[in-house]
Formats: sequence, structure tokens, C-alpha cells
Amino acid sequence: MRYKPENLRHDMEEVLTKLGTLEEDAKVVSEALLRAEMRGFGSHGILRFPKLISSIEHGFQKTKTRITIERETTNSALINGNSGLGIVVAKKAMELAIEKARSNGIAAIGVHNTNHFGMAGYYAEMAARRDMIGIVMCNTEPAMAPFGGKTPILGTNPVSVAIPTKKHPVVLDTATTNIAKGRILKAKKEKKLLPEDCALDREGNPTINPEKVFSLLPLGGKNFGYKGYGLSFVIDILCGHLVNAESGKDVKGTVTLEKCTKGDLFIVINPSCFTDIDLFKSKVDRLIQDVENDGAMFPGEIEEIKEEQNRKGVEIQDEIYNEFKKVVENMV
Repeated sequence: MRYKPENLRHDMEEVLTKLGTLEEDAKVVSEALLRAEMRGFGSHGILRFPKLISSIEHGFQKTKTRITIERETTNSALINGNSGLGIVVAKKAMELAIEKARSNGIAAIGVHNTNHFGMAGYYAEMAARRDMIGIVMCNTEPAMAPFGGKTPILGTNPVSVAIPTKKHPVVLDTATTNIAKGRILKAKKEKKLLPEDCALDREGNPTINPEKVFSLLPLGGKNFGYKGYGLSFVIDILCGHLVNAESGKDVKGTVTLEKCTKGDLFIVINPSCFTDIDLFKSKVDRLIQDVENDGAMFPGEIEEIKEEQNRKGVEIQDEIYNEFKKVVENMV
């Protein structure tokens, strides 16, 4: 079934405000989840809303989201999210990074004591739409087996990079596993099988059954997964130890219903401190044109197309929507 984005947005905002969320913050949360849904990241969209509400009801996420800046320089800061709404904390962190990079060329903001923030590209694109380069990453609870192993030790640890152009931003948004953990949850709800070369069962054998998944394979799969594994490993350090959050097996609460211990890192680069911004964007556009002339798409293009196609109605699987609607009806 297809559902109107404005109706989904209204329902989410109504539930959040009834739970004590400020109207402005409720709009931020609903916009981030809806944007993920419309851009084809259903694993980070409406599917996540019931767990978010349950997390609030159990006291793991506070609706009155206030951040504390614990350390700060002209181009860096360490933020304590005070267990606030992860999406709201992330938006505040990226806004601070943009503000600092505007006058200092580059800025990095670390965040701990926060919660799941949804689609990483949502925040990276905030910078791109202000003529800056946004880099966003976070760690998540264990899901990936290290290359050559079978036990979940590292998270899917996504990374996003958004770059301004004269038209649509270039947006890379990827997990460091072949599929995101949310794809497993989505496949279970939809009773669908997984792609090949994405997951292992408890015995370390490949599986396409989402019910049997014990660990995910790193980006690159069985043969070339050392690439995704290495990337996930360093992201776990940058979003764990560096920002006073946990890493590896100590990361919890991004999927499970418990206190969240993950960390985030937001980096913004101001191209105008290095080159003329119009010249920069023109050269990026030229690279995009070369790619398109070869019959390919630039990173983020397919998501732009999906978002445009979904403006009048977004497709949501019945079981996922029914669970979402149940949460809404219980609150209103």
C-alpha cells in the first residue's frame, strides 16, 4: 500500500508531542524518518518508529532533548546528548559543526550519551545544502563478524559523505556491512529472504534466512570483506573511544531496548576555505557528467529519484505499517 507522506508525518508528530516532545523536535524526528522512507532507506524509516516510542516509554530516550557541550575549541566540540532523542541530538551536532566550519574551514563534533539517529545521509546533506562537505559516521551494537571470524564484534558502523553541486548533492550513505542491520529487521517483517553473501548463521555458514542470522559479513563479502571490516574497525574507534562512547561488544541500544552507548562523529569541511566554491561545484558537476555519459549514476542519484517518485505516496509493507498504526492508535 502507498501512504501520503503528510499523513505519516502528522501521525508521528502527534504521537511524539503527546509523549512530551517539543513541537519543533517532533517535526525534526518525523522529517528524518520520513525522508529515509522516501529515499528508499526503509530500514531507517517508519520501521524504526515503534522502537523509538518504546524507548521513550521505557525511559531510555528523553523527549526533552538538551545537549551539554563538555569540551570545545574554535573548530571542535564534544557533546553529551543526555539520553535525548538521537535524531534531535544529531541535528544539533551537525548545525554546530556547520557553524564552526563556516569561519574556521573545518570542524569536528563528537557525540556520546545519545541514541539511534536514523539515516546518516540526512545530516551529511545538511552541510551540502549550505555549500559545505558533510561527513557523518557512528558505531552501532555488534552485528558484523570480523573478516575471517564468525562472531558479531563490530557494528554496521555507517558512514555518509555529502558534497555540494550546482544541482543535487552527491550523497554517499553506506553501512560497512553488505547490508544494514535494519535490512534484517525489515526482511523479518516482510517475510523475505536476504541477498547472498550478506550473513552467517551461528555455525559460521552463509544464510539468506533472516531468522537464522547470527552475524553480518563486512562490505566486500566473504572474499573481499577485509575492506569493510577495516573501515568498520576504525569507525568504531572514531565514534567510540575518541568521543567517550563505547565500542565493539560494549555498544548497546541501537536496536535492542536498553540504554544506548554508541557514539557519533560529525565533520564539516568548508570548500571556500580551499578554493572558489562555484569553481569547485562546477568541477564536481563535470565529474558527474562524465559518469552519466557512461550510462551510470552518481552516488545519491537513485535516492533523489526515489524521493521524487514517493512525494505523492510512499510504499510501506502491510506488517510494518500495521505496527506503526497500532502505536499511533494507542496514543491518540
